[in-house]
Amino acid sequence: MSVPETAAKPVSRRGSSTADPARVFASIDFGRERAVIAAVSGGSDSLALLFLLKDHLSRIDKAPALIAVTVDHGLRPQSADEAVAVAELCRSHGIVHRILRWEGRKPNTGIPAAAREARYRLLVDAARRAGAGLIFTGHTRDDQIETFLMRRARGDGRGLAGMANLTLLDGAVWLLRPLLETRRDDLRAFLSERRIAWFDDPTNENMAFERPRIRSRASGAEAGVILEEIAARAAERSARGMAAAGFLSAGGVHLEPGDAIAIDAGRLADAGQDVAGLALGVLVALVGGRSFLPGEAERERLFVHLAQEDSAPRLSLGGCIVQRGARRHRIWREARGLPDVTLAPGACAVWDGRYRIANSFSGYASIRITAPTAAEFNMFCEQKGLERRDFHRAAALTGPAVHAGGSILDIPALTGGRFLPAGLAVTRYVALYDKVLPGHDLALANAAVRLIGRDLYPEPPTLLNML
Repeated sequence: MSVPETAAKPVSRRGSSTADPARVFASIDFGRERAVIAAVSGGSDSLALLFLLKDHLSRIDKAPALIAVTVDHGLRPQSADEAVAVAELCRSHGIVHRILRWEGRKPNTGIPAAAREARYRLLVDAARRAGAGLIFTGHTRDDQIETFLMRRARGDGRGLAGMANLTLLDGAVWLLRPLLETRRDDLRAFLSERRIAWFDDPTNENMAFERPRIRSRASGAEAGVILEEIAARAAERSARGMAAAGFLSAGGVHLEPGDAIAIDAGRLADAGQDVAGLALGVLVALVGGRSFLPGEAERERLFVHLAQEDSAPRLSLGGCIVQRGARRHRIWREARGLPDVTLAPGACAVWDGRYRIANSFSGYASIRITAPTAAEFNMFCEQKGLERRDFHRAAALTGPAVHAGGSILDIPALTGGRFLPAGLAVTRYVALYDKVLPGHDLALANAAVRLIGRDLYPEPPTLLNML
């Protein structure tokens, strides 16, 4: 099955003035890139993105290589043929193309979310293999409005900032959405002018899914109002994130030996509920290894708890213990639900959402990572000459201990990993941001990793502010 270079069907020709490569990519710096990835499904949005990107790169000296990638999710009988047709279209225009398939069993529920996660994983893998630092997707103004309406229906306050122009995936590859201000009709007019056809995915009309239901109710007359609200919400989210980042970086928050977070009580009170509540939410997610912030109500409850001297001194929230103090509050990981992981040579895993462990150590068949018992902790400190009073004991007992050959090699939260043999790497991991980091939150994420002594996230590839 191939895609003929004729229009798939009549489309509105209201003009394609917003589908102008010079405008669409004006803020993006391609200078440091060896290759870029365009995610192309065969639909109108992604095909328009591909040809706009091709046009733009053709005008750049020493432009990066363009690689189109189609992810075949295997959810419809036609998907494999459509992926091949996109490959043929790309070949006819001299564009390198790859087909990636989502293998394995598919979930019975939550298919759109699972498919999106699989798609981004495959795209990141493709980018790494190609040495590409940028992935482009064809999300449009229409998609942005639909996303806002879905999130509003779910009461997702922070999500009302909409999709970010830039999102960092796996802490390494930037995903860019340069068409968020472009209408789908304009993209289809652009394709029609080029006599390039597209596929219409029937799931976009399937009312069993949330997005088609929202799309059917969205009113064009409301679009301007909604876009203004999205812009205001995005600005508010970025500004609040910057303020919370400033609080985390101002010296009132510290990581204590053993992995407890200490917070100056006076500075927290002075910061105010909005800023302090967001900062506390990030700290709870960081310490608890969670990939999501506590809800707004939970963050408010936590701030109020720390402000009230007559409340119980300890609170359990998000897998953490939060202890109120007169001068200093502390947060550490709760001692339950801690994983027990065995890693074979060559394997890598994230432990408890807080540490990434890579095993390239040939001295043992496998290593085991689990929290130390109190006896193991005491023995390790004695053997290594560590003073137990120098560490927050309750927090240290929830960190990973690396076992091999029946003994503990190291407890990195105590030592920084200095007793690990060559070939074993234990690094801090931030579940909240390391997998998906929206550009709205970059400043806040950098403040969080700076707090735990880790390198900052990569700078976005922008000439102007796209965040």
